[in-house]
Amino acid sequence: DYPQDGRLFVPGLKNKVASAYLLADPHKNPLRTQVRSDGVVVSVPAQAPDPICSVVVLKVKGALDIEQPLLTQSADGSLTLPAIEALLHGEMIQYESGHNRNNIGFWTNPNDWVEWEFNVTKPGKFNVTAEIAALGSGSFHVIVGNQRLKGTAPTTGDYGKFQTVSLGVIELPAPGKTSLSVKPIRDGWQPMNLRAIRLTPVS
Repeated sequence: DYPQDGRLFVPGLKNKVASAYLLADPHKNPLRTQVRSDGVVVSVPAQAPDPICSVVVLKVKGALDIEQPLLTQSADGSLTLPAIEALLHGEMIQYESGHNRNNIGFWTNPNDWVEWEFNVTKPGKFNVTAEIAALGSGSFHVIVGNQRLKGTAPTTGDYGKFQTVSLGVIELPAPGKTSLSVKPIRDGWQPMNLRAIRLTPVS
């Protein structure tokens, strides 16, 4: 998405910037850049030069030096933990891509579990929801530190038909690196597909 505030963030980039400009600009007028500890910010025009695909050329000095950034909260404090960014623990569980998928699937073993690491920038209390598809109704825990929420998968009738489930409220008390895990409850476990966990600030 083209940045509406005119600030294009390039996360994890450690190199010094040689130049930045819009590919559509024949004069290659330089764009202002700001190097931060967590990446580089490029100041771009408020109006996108192309309605479909606007390209920014960013030239850096030396070989690329990129630190894999953690997931972080949006400006409003919300946070989406997508399946593709999850750390998978177990032998059977895996990421599935494609139509009506892009989820964590093959979750047949209740010993398998998933985890996300992310950076808290706006501490507070958050409503937690999950996008789940399942043929049977198994239960699980969402764990952050010593906090634990219990959830139950809805029976959606198809592993590609997802429903949003409300799980309760957790608190992220301090800024910094944090992890959230989802672990099955062994008794009565039924496989489920998990597309995302979302945290929304409590009003």
